Amino acid sequence: MNNRASRNFILSLTLLVMTVVMVAIVKLSVAQVRQPARGSQEVSYEDRLTLVDALRREGLRGAAKIKGNYVQTFDPHPDWLSFDLEKLTQKSEAVVLGVPIKNRCKLTPDGQLIMTEYEVVVQEVLKGNVRQGDTVNVALVGGKVMFEDGTTAEVVTPGFKKMVNGKTYALYLSLYPIRSPVYDLTAGPQGMLELLDDGSGVISQARATDPVKNQVKDKDKKTFLKTARKFAKAWPRPGKCCS
Repeated sequence: MNNRASRNFILSLTLLVMTVVMVAIVKLSVAQVRQPARGSQEVSYEDRLTLVDALRREGLRGAAKIKGNYVQTFDPHPDWLSFDLEKLTQKSEAVVLGVPIKNRCKLTPDGQLIMTEYEVVVQEVLKGNVRQGDTVNVALVGGKVMFEDGTTAEVVTPGFKKMVNGKTYALYLSLYPIRSPVYDLTAGPQGMLELLDDGSGVISQARATDPVKNQVKDKDKKTFLKTARKFAKAWPRPGKCCS
């Protein structure tokens, strides 16, 4: 074999080896992309589409059929509302002091959300067409339901602690837009304040940036009620608010 032929042979062999190596690298890369990492909890795009479609068609019930135990996170704080006590009073249909005695979780009529509905015994009426001793229904977002097939759906609300039966609360209430005469909270969690049994303080479920949170900070029950009654007297007419 002459020198020219030898060079051509070596060049061809080199190109062949390089081609084989490149093909092997490409195949390995594709395999690594397609194969999920061990222990990965990622949901495929197709699975996400299936879940979204189930939620659209059947709500939380449909999602529970797919997942078995479906959990959804919901932020109950309305971004566009940030009230102090006076504004809460002005915008509320009713303001009461009450004690929840029992509750149950329900799907909303559209099946897209879960509400915990409480029966609250009214101890004092500060404002509104409610009487002392009445029992009013108050719906708070969040809760868990079990369906007939044993699957469950849950809506969790991080940062918002719902009412506890037997404790006393000041409730700023609006008529629940989907199903009256059920009430919900004016301005979301801003409309619920726990009055400690020993009278030493008031606990707000509002965000740190909401005026009502700082307004009741370090206030005892007596001081808070004096302020709440003053605003109720100033704004006796039923108000309307997006909650």
